[in-house]
Amino acid sequence: MAPTTAEERIREIQKKTGSTRKEAIRKLKASQKGARKAKASKEDRSVDAKSNDKPESPVPAKRDAAKKGKTAGQAVVAAVNKLDNPVAAAAPIAAPPSPVTPVPTPTPAPAVGAAPGPAAAPVKPTRGEAIREGHRQHAIAGRPSREELNAVYGVRADGIWPAIGSWQERAKKGIPAEKFQQALAIKKANPLLDFAQLAALIAQSGEVV
Repeated sequence: MAPTTAEERIREIQKKTGSTRKEAIRKLKASQKGARKAKASKEDRSVDAKSNDKPESPVPAKRDAAKKGKTAGQAVVAAVNKLDNPVAAAAPIAAPPSPVTPVPTPTPAPAVGAAPGPAAAPVKPTRGEAIREGHRQHAIAGRPSREELNAVYGVRADGIWPAIGSWQERAKKGIPAEKFQQALAIKKANPLLDFAQLAALIAQSGEVV
């Protein structure tokens, strides 16, 4: 039984000639090319003979035969090329889809120049805590008498208590408990000094008694 497929023809050429697969494919292509030329030449001679017998025979018959022979030859050549290049004949492999990277949601930036939130209100000490703190500051000041306090901080309108009542206020005015004895000594040496002048002298000296 004659070989029908391109693969069978290649194997037959290899078996007869002892050549490699590539050489057998080349020989098969050359034989197919020669066969096509011989067939085309034979058809031309046949058409010429028919044209001599029948001058008025249509030319399209020759063209159709040549076209059919060419189409069959192209199919055989395409099959041989696929066998010669198995990589090209293989179906293309689809690339795997690339993973989708999630886009992070941007965090809104705080507005420029935005007003800060309300500050926490200071914790007001209880009455007992205020009394204990007053006793502690009085001890730091050297436990002065009411007259000594009045001499340094001034006297209220009632003429009894100092004009600046709490040690916290006295520290804000410039003469805290730590500097009371120094201010008292300056006041005794200069009785005409008022509180503002006395506080300025204390600030300049920077000494703590």
